[in-house]
Amino acid sequence: MNTILLDARDPQTPAVAAELIRRGRLVAIPTETVYGLGADGLNPEAVAKIFEAKGRPGDNPLILHVTGPEQLPLFCHHIPDVAYLLAERFWPGPLTMVLPANACVPRKTTGGLSTVAIRCPKTDVTREIIRLAGVPIAAPSANLSGKPSTTTAQHVLHDHNGRIDAIVDGGPCAVGVESTIVDLTEARPRLLRPGGVTPEELRAVLGGLVIDRAVTAPIRGDAVVKAPGMKYRHYAPHAPVTVVTGAPDRSARRILGLLSDQAGVICYDEYAPLYAGHIIHRLGPAADKSAQARHVFDALRTFDGTDVTEIFAQCPDDRGLGLAVANRLKKAAGFHLVDADRPILIGLTGGTGEVLKRVRSEAANPQGDICWAADEAMLKDYTDCFEEYVSPEDANMMEGYKNTTGYSSPAFCDPTVFIVNTDLAGDIEINGFADLLNPALKGKIAAGDPVNSSSAFQCLIAGLYDMGSGDPMSDAAWDWAAKLVENLDGVALTSSSQVYKGVAEGEYIVGLTWEDPAAAYVRDGVAVKVVFPEEGALMSGQCVSIIKGAPHMENAKKFVDYMLSETCQNYVGQNLTVRPLRQNVQLNDSLTPWSEITRLETYDGVWVAANKSAITEKYSECLENVA
Repeated sequence: MNTILLDARDPQTPAVAAELIRRGRLVAIPTETVYGLGADGLNPEAVAKIFEAKGRPGDNPLILHVTGPEQLPLFCHHIPDVAYLLAERFWPGPLTMVLPANACVPRKTTGGLSTVAIRCPKTDVTREIIRLAGVPIAAPSANLSGKPSTTTAQHVLHDHNGRIDAIVDGGPCAVGVESTIVDLTEARPRLLRPGGVTPEELRAVLGGLVIDRAVTAPIRGDAVVKAPGMKYRHYAPHAPVTVVTGAPDRSARRILGLLSDQAGVICYDEYAPLYAGHIIHRLGPAADKSAQARHVFDALRTFDGTDVTEIFAQCPDDRGLGLAVANRLKKAAGFHLVDADRPILIGLTGGTGEVLKRVRSEAANPQGDICWAADEAMLKDYTDCFEEYVSPEDANMMEGYKNTTGYSSPAFCDPTVFIVNTDLAGDIEINGFADLLNPALKGKIAAGDPVNSSSAFQCLIAGLYDMGSGDPMSDAAWDWAAKLVENLDGVALTSSSQVYKGVAEGEYIVGLTWEDPAAAYVRDGVAVKVVFPEEGALMSGQCVSIIKGAPHMENAKKFVDYMLSETCQNYVGQNLTVRPLRQNVQLNDSLTPWSEITRLETYDGVWVAANKSAITEKYSECLENVA
C-alpha cells in the first residue's frame, strides 16, 4: 500500500480524505490533541482495519468524532442536560463524553459496550472532513498500540507508512495529549482519562467530579473499561521508564543518583545541565505544564532508535494540565514510580508464610521495615519477630479490628463473597453456601483450585466453617463440600481471575472469590452483584506490622500511622474496592454496607494454616471422586 501525504492547507484535501473515509479506508487526521487514525465509525469492517493497523485489543473502545453537539442525538440516547452544557463550554475542543450508544453505533466501535465515547475536535480541517464524509469518524491515536502517541504527521508516517491509505498533515498538535474523557452515564460524572480539559475546568461546570482509579493507578487486565487509555499499558518507548515524582529539585537530584551509564533522562529545562553525557529530552520549564503536554510524547519517542537501556523522567504534580502529563508518563512506566519527596521505607513482599519465614531468618540483620497483609492469627507465633507498637490511630479502628496484641494493626480486609451474574441468575436464590447445591446451578458455578489459589482456599474454608457449624472437619462440612464438587461437575479453575472473569462474561452464574475483584466489576457497571453468604463471610483483617530492629524504625511507625489514618482509610473507602477498617469511614457505592454483612466468628487462622495440606488433600479427593 502506498500511503499518501495530504496537506491540510490544500483546499482539495478535505474532499479527498472524506472520499477515502466513505470508501472504508484508513486516514490519519490531525486534531488539537494528537493525530488520530480515522475510519467510518458506523462501518464495522472499516473500524476493524483500525484495530488491525494499530495492533489494538478489541475491547479497547474508540472515540467517535462529530461536527458538533447537534449530532449527539444521532449516535446517543438518554443524553443528560449537562452534556450540552459541557459541549457549549468545551466543544469544539479536547473533551470526550461517554454516553449511552444508539443501535446504529457498531459494538466494534464501542469495544463491545452499550456506551460510546464522543467528541467534537477543534481542528477545522478535520471537522470539514467529517462533514463531507457524512459519517462520524472513529479515531484512536495514530500510534502503534502501546507506543507513544503521534503529535506530528512524521510520527504517523514512522508508525504506519504503507499500512494506511493517507495522512492529513496539519502540523504539530497544539495540546499534545489526548482529550479528557468524562463518563456521564452514572449518577456522578466520572473522569476516566485526564487530558486537555483539566479537572478544575470540569468542576466549574459539573460541580462535582469523581476521579476514576485508572487515572492514578493500574487496574486489572480483565477489567471492563468504558474509554480508551484506561486499561492497557500505553505510551511506552522500547526502554523501560521510571517516573520520579516530587518537587522538581528533589526529583532531579533523585534521578542523578539513579542513573546508569546508558540511562536516558526526560527532565525540565532547568535541570538538563545535571545530566551531561546522557541522552536527554526536555519537557519544558518546570512551571509550564502546557509546554510539558506538547512535549511529553515527543520526549518518549526520542529514545527509540538510541542505545539507552532505561529512562528516568521527572513528573509534574496533579494540578491543572499536570494530571494529564503525569498520567501519560506513569502509564508509559507501567506505574513504576519513585517518590522523591518521601523518606525511604522497605517492605517485604511474597506469600504470607514465605514472608514470615524470611522475617524470622533475617532476625539478626533485618532487611525490611514492614510486613503487611498477614492476618492476626497467622502472626501469633511470630510476635518475637515484630516490634511492639500501637499507633495512636488504633483507637479509631472498628471493634474486632484493633491492635490487641501490640504487634499487629489490622488496616483493611478483603472478605470472601459470591459474585453473581444478575442477567443469568434470574429467579435462582443465591444467598449462602447452602444455595450452591441447587441443581439449577450445576456446571454454572466458578470455583478455583484451593491448592493453587488463596481466594479459592479461603472461600472453601469459609464454607466448611459455615456448613460445619464451626467445625471445618466435621462430616456435615465435608458432605457439603462433596456435593459442591458434584455441582461444579468436578471442575476446579486454574486461576482466581477465571472465576470472577467467567461470571462477568456470562460463562458462569456464580463464582466464589474475594470482594475486591467482584466489587470492581460492580463499580465498572458490569451486570453482576456481590453476595455475602448469609451463614457468614470470612473477614479477617490484613495487618500491618513493624519488623523488630527495622532499619528505618521511625518511618515504619509513620507508615503504620498513615495506613490507619482518616486520610488513608477514607481514600481507600471512597476510591478502591478493598474494605477499610476505621470507624465511620464512608464506603463507595460498589462496597456492601457493613450492616448488611454477617461475619464468620469461629475462624481460627492458626489452625487453618497448620492444617492447610490436610484440607486441600481432602478436597482434591472430592474432585477425584467426581472425575
